[in-house]
Amino acid sequence: MSDSATPKQIAFLTYMGVRGADRMTKQQASDTIQNLDQTDDLDQWERIGERRADWITDRFILHPDLYASEFQRYLYDELPELLHTYVRGQVTGSSERLTKPKIREVVQALTSEDCAWWQNPKRKAIFFERLRQTHPGCCDGRAPDKTTKRQTPQQPAAQLATAKGSGCLVLLALPFVAFIIYYLLAG
Repeated sequence: MSDSATPKQIAFLTYMGVRGADRMTKQQASDTIQNLDQTDDLDQWERIGERRADWITDRFILHPDLYASEFQRYLYDELPELLHTYVRGQVTGSSERLTKPKIREVVQALTSEDCAWWQNPKRKAIFFERLRQTHPGCCDGRAPDKTTKRQTPQQPAAQLATAKGSGCLVLLALPFVAFIIYYLLAG
C-alpha cells in the first residue's frame, strides 16, 4: 500500500481546488502538484499562478500549526522578496536603492506593532506606506510604464518557448518552482 499524501500536500491541493486530495497517495499528490499548471488556457494558467503566489502567505493563515516551522523564514526571506517585487511594480527609478535589509527593517517595525499585519489583505499597501515614511528615497521614483508588455516566468511554457530571448526567464523561474515543490513534498 502506498503512503498517503502528506498533510501539506493535501492542504495545498485543497487550496488549489483539487478534489479528493485527502484520498491521494503521496506520489499521486506529487504528480498532481507538478502538473497543476498544464493548460493551454492562458487565463486559467494565470489564475493558477496567482493562486500559487497567494499560497505563500495564505498557508500561514489557514494552517498555522502545519507551517509553524516555516513561518520565521517566511517573515525573513519570502515576505521581503514578495514586497520587493510589489514595490518595483509600483515605482521605478527611485533615488535610493531598495535593499532586503531595508525591507526587513520595515517588516520588523510593522510586526512589532502588530504581529498579524501581514495577514491583512492590504499588507502590500501597508508595507509600501511605511516604507515611504521610513525610506522615502526608495519610493520617490516614477510609476513603471505599464504599456510595455514583458514576458514573465508566469506565462505558459509554450508562450515562453516562442518568446524571443525568454530563455533566461525560464531559468530564473526554475529555482522558485523547485522551492515550492520541495516544501510541498517535504511534508
